[in-house]
Amino acid sequence: MRGNIRGIFLAAAVSLLGWAMANPELVSLQRDQGQWVMTGRSYDGLRYSPLSQINTLNARRLQVAWTFALGVQQDGVEGEPLVIGDTMYIMAPYPNQVYALDLRPGREGVIKWMYEPKQNEKAIPVTCCGLMSRGWSYAQGKIIIATLDGQLIALDAKTGKEVWKAQNGDIEKQEVQTAPAIIAGNTVIVGMAGGEFGNRGHVTGYDLATGQRKWRGYSMGPDADMLIGPNFKPFYPDDQVKSPGTATWFGDSWQRGTGTTWGYITYDPELNLIYYGTSNGGPWNPKYRRDPNNPDPFVWSNKYVASVLARNPDTGELIWAYQFTPQEQWDYDEVGDMNLVDLNIGGQTRKALVHAGRNGFFFVLDRATGELLSAKPYVETNWASGYDLKTGRPVFNKDKLLVPGQVIKDICPYLIGGKNFQPASYSPRTGLFYFTTVLNICMDQEAIDVDYKPGERYIGVRSTAKFLSAANVRSALMAWDPVNQREAWSVKEPFHNRSGTVVTAGDLVFYGTVDGYFKAVHARTGQVLWQFRTGAGTYANPMTYLGPDGKQYVAILVGSKGFGNRAIDLDDVGNGTVGAFQRKGNFLFVFHVPN
Repeated sequence: MRGNIRGIFLAAAVSLLGWAMANPELVSLQRDQGQWVMTGRSYDGLRYSPLSQINTLNARRLQVAWTFALGVQQDGVEGEPLVIGDTMYIMAPYPNQVYALDLRPGREGVIKWMYEPKQNEKAIPVTCCGLMSRGWSYAQGKIIIATLDGQLIALDAKTGKEVWKAQNGDIEKQEVQTAPAIIAGNTVIVGMAGGEFGNRGHVTGYDLATGQRKWRGYSMGPDADMLIGPNFKPFYPDDQVKSPGTATWFGDSWQRGTGTTWGYITYDPELNLIYYGTSNGGPWNPKYRRDPNNPDPFVWSNKYVASVLARNPDTGELIWAYQFTPQEQWDYDEVGDMNLVDLNIGGQTRKALVHAGRNGFFFVLDRATGELLSAKPYVETNWASGYDLKTGRPVFNKDKLLVPGQVIKDICPYLIGGKNFQPASYSPRTGLFYFTTVLNICMDQEAIDVDYKPGERYIGVRSTAKFLSAANVRSALMAWDPVNQREAWSVKEPFHNRSGTVVTAGDLVFYGTVDGYFKAVHARTGQVLWQFRTGAGTYANPMTYLGPDGKQYVAILVGSKGFGNRAIDLDDVGNGTVGAFQRKGNFLFVFHVPN
């Protein structure tokens, strides 16, 4: 008994130490039900709000409270507003104007200040899939923005004046930024994009007070570049190899490896670990990353593309890593959110990391060790039949592996995946995750030769989308049980939706659609209780907050986007209908239930 008590006190001490190392202001603010102080609302990224003034009984009475036009039409929006005190902070797509908006009664939406960064226009033609930002950050009186051209800028939250500026991405290498930073302790941590150009992905930590770089950890390369040291203890033998970032790559292909980091980062203060995903291999054609005489995807797994990495945020040291798709070859980036939640699995509470994979599988891992606890497909998936939990390896369907000179047909899911970057939410009241999925789209792929030329696209694969027979269903808002690994319910849609979600203690799930609707759905049944036509497609994430008047509000940024510089959408290709519902333009909509 004495040993058990000692263990309890030790665990409690570790927990308190971890929270003490977290940023104390952010810890306090995220516990305030009425504010929304970071992407995902809290460090765990669960996008759950304990607010319940708006609920299943009164959701039908939701009305527009106020709106705000962002004044930018070049691209769409994909982030979410932040609310700190009586101010809302939003950021437009390129050229990334930042607005501080008043929330006080009678002054809602009045601009307190506006800031527009000076940027290098070279970022525009090289950005893969839109000129948007997926989020911005707050800490210690500063708004932190990552600009498209690779700058990290801290602004005074009260005045909008620059506090410091750092150059995180190299625009000459086509390194751009679309993802938000996270602040852990006194470190600002941010990733980068540009995986179509043979870049080598990285995350970097900066000093919150000064903006000086503290560390940079690469996704592949020598141990020193990856910040691998004596504390690197991955769970599976496949990762317990000497110099995994070079030994699992053929020749010097790791130098062009990609594994970019353009998604969301979460943080566990108790374990003092950050978690983030990495993107595709470079080039997509795996021929250039493996021995032609032995193309085995487990020998030449290409660590760490399509993976989740856990790092110490203070030093950047890599603690563990797990690869979802060894030798990734279908553009199955895994940069989507890594959600942190404690789950009862097999009668035992596990510190879990939950990830709806772009490769079509729903993953549950132990976030302390990287052990794979379960993996089940949630959409049409045939590149693998499942995962071996003893080895952590997928069971490949060899007929779907890319072979030079052949067109590989009917690979599922399509390269945009079952779920892309759009974040999920989780309700502790229902035990369910909520996210928008892509349905009934597979692909044919052909590996083709490609030469690496700095600054030019480095892909080497032709892809053709193939819509399955249920062509009237393109996506769904899905409620998923992570413990039993099964769908609870879904709301099917005829469009390829990419909105994030938020779920509340009022048992409501909010999300948007590309045909211009914003919807409230019953979190337990999937019944659509309310919808509003915004007039623009939604690719962003809803949020909710308490205004200075004590009332609950729900907010969403809306605006159509181009698909890279091609300005197309899969639904336009498939059925030519999205264009009938929207035009360019970005707006903020704020809703409430009137008295």
